[in-house]
Amino acid sequence: MRAVHFSSAHSYNPAPSVHNSSLSLGHNFRLETHFSGPIDAESGMIANLRDIDAWLSEVIQDLDHRHLEVDVEYFKSHAPSPENIAIYCFDRIAEVLSLAKIENQKSRRADSSIQDLSSVNVVKVRLYESDNLWVDFPIT
Repeated sequence: MRAVHFSSAHSYNPAPSVHNSSLSLGHNFRLETHFSGPIDAESGMIANLRDIDAWLSEVIQDLDHRHLEVDVEYFKSHAPSPENIAIYCFDRIAEVLSLAKIENQKSRRADSSIQDLSSVNVVKVRLYESDNLWVDFPIT
């Protein structure tokens, strides 16, 4: 499991039929990402932490210090609830990891000592909006 933090804002209108305006709220999120895969005999890890950090950084760069409905295409059509943010993060991490696996296989053709990432998978994210509010995706 690896955790990263990011800060984002979103609009909130608790009763659209009653209120004509919405509020902007900001949150400091904590995203925990769980991976599975075989433990590499040489490194003793599923994947190198530098690689994991790069994958997660690529995902949160689109969310950090952004207004979600304005700056992130996905949230123009999906409510920025913690559940939807977790789904977005899970899907983006899986996408980034998939591309990393392709690059990893190319690199391994030239240098077989590079750790094989083909069996590494993201299995769960846990997104904390606050200390007492979090969601898991997928729900187990």
